[in-house]
Amino acid sequence: MREIWNRIERWLEVNASETLSVLGSGASEIELQEIETLLEIKLPDDFKASYRIHNGLKESLLFIDSRYFLSLEQIKADWLNWKQMFESGKYHRDSPGKDESALMS
Repeated sequence: MREIWNRIERWLEVNASETLSVLGSGASEIELQEIETLLEIKLPDDFKASYRIHNGLKESLLFIDSRYFLSLEQIKADWLNWKQMFESGKYHRDSPGKDESALMS
């Protein structure tokens, strides 16, 4: 995984130095265990190896291919937010939203 990150970092240095400067430092084993416990899953070994090197971005910038590279803390916050909306009934996956209902008629 370190070799892969070396390639990514070299590319960022040339093409997106502002993104390179906000890469987070690696996640700890405790942080990885906490997110596995919260999500009630075992994270893939490659995911954990990658996050041990860089724990997402320190700022909300688009990463590669217009995607976000969230920190474990942001993953946790987003998960808890979506879970709360789902459990409160404010979000129903089976019900189309007001923007989607026009597409279904």
